[in-house]
Order: sequence, then C-alpha cells, then structure tokens
Amino acid sequence: MESLNDVCASICTELKGAGNQRIKRIREVLKAAEKLLEFSKFCSCTLSTIDELSEVTAKLEAEHESEAVQKICEKLTVLIGDVTNNKSSVNDKSAVSHDADDDEEMEDDDEIQSNSKSSSKQKKKKKKKRGKK
Repeated sequence: MESLNDVCASICTELKGAGNQRIKRIREVLKAAEKLLEFSKFCSCTLSTIDELSEVTAKLEAEHESEAVQKICEKLTVLIGDVTNNKSSVNDKSAVSHDADDDEEMEDDDEIQSNSKSSSKQKKKKKKKRGKK
C-alpha cells in the first residue's frame, strides 16, 4: 500500500515540473497515473496523495495546449472521482453489511427461540397423549 502512495507521489512530482517537457513525456506520465488509478479502484488501499494528483491534473489540463494531454487529464479526473466514490461506497457498504449481519443474527436467534418454544409445546402434547392412553 505504501508503494502505491510512493508511485502516486512520484507521478505528482513529475507532473508539477511538466511545464517545459515534451508532450510525449507528459503523456507517458499521465498514462502511468491512469493505470495506477485503475488498479487502485480494485484495491482495498487508499491513496493518500490522490487529492494532490487531482490538483496537479486539473492545473495541467487548464495550462497545457495539447489536446492529447487535455483528454488524458479529463479521463484522469473521471477516474479520480470513481476511485474516491468507490472507496467511500465500499466503506458505506461495509457499515451497512455489518448492520445487515446483526439483523440476520437477531432473526436467527428469534427463529431458534420460536422453534424451541414450539418443540417444547409439541413435547407437552405428546406427554398428554401418552397419559390419556
């Protein structure tokens, strides 16, 4: 997990100094960022530097004249939103699933209690029938 944050920090550092670099070099770094974000969507870890990456990407998109760079920056902005939304929804789902598990356990306990009550009633009925014979 720590290495993902290191990679993200390195990408941010490279993009901050991208003002005078060739478009090809910037695109390579942006594509690396894209792959990192796609990977982190499916990973349980969180990127602590994702806010910095978002700021650098937005700044680069606004300042750079190349359409290719702007398109990749737009794509990265969407991916960053997906990653942050995905992480928050995973946290929300896990909280909800814990509540659902608790509810299921309570229902199971209720079923066990009702089954034990009905079985004890059935036992009493059998005893009464045996006593009558």
